[in-house]
Amino acid sequence: MDNELFLQNAKNTYETLNYFTIKNNMLILNYNGTYMVPIKYTDLSKLNTNIFLLNPHEIINLIYMLELLHNNTLTEQEKTFINGYVKNYLKINDDVLNGNDKLQMTSYLLSIPIYTAYDPSFINTEPSILIQNIINEHSESLNSGKSKYPKLVLKNDNFIPIEDENDLLNEFGKAGFTTIILISTAIIATCLYIAFFIVNK
Repeated sequence: MDNELFLQNAKNTYETLNYFTIKNNMLILNYNGTYMVPIKYTDLSKLNTNIFLLNPHEIINLIYMLELLHNNTLTEQEKTFINGYVKNYLKINDDVLNGNDKLQMTSYLLSIPIYTAYDPSFINTEPSILIQNIINEHSESLNSGKSKYPKLVLKNDNFIPIEDENDLLNEFGKAGFTTIILISTAIIATCLYIAFFIVNK
């Protein structure tokens, strides 16, 4: 479906879209200022419709991110935008991981361009590589403990792991020959006592 036609029809369902218009393949937002982004590759009718429940600025930023993925090279301004978008997403996602369930849907929706960047058709492009680098730096920060947010892998002191069978065998081997003889002797003595008791009955 044509983006202009889709937008006109969708305005009846999604109030936030009333701040948008499309002219000459430019998506225009009039909301606390005027913002314009080219919309050459994105088919609005194929997007997850929950995106239109975001606030207007989040909607246009998300769509701009999807558009930028198609660029072979980036300007400094575009790099700055991608950096800001990804870091904003990571902050929201960290809040969700830290227990803020109210931001769960926002985090999921804002992640769409980021996960799209890992698609094989984009994986080696400049925008995708930039996104991957920001994500990797953030993961390293979490795992090193530099971030104020909890690490991705947490130790639960109440968790008792299932011991590996080989570990048990190793521990048994460390017990020593003398200990094994003592245990075996005790078992044999017990069995003899029970047998003697049964025979005398």
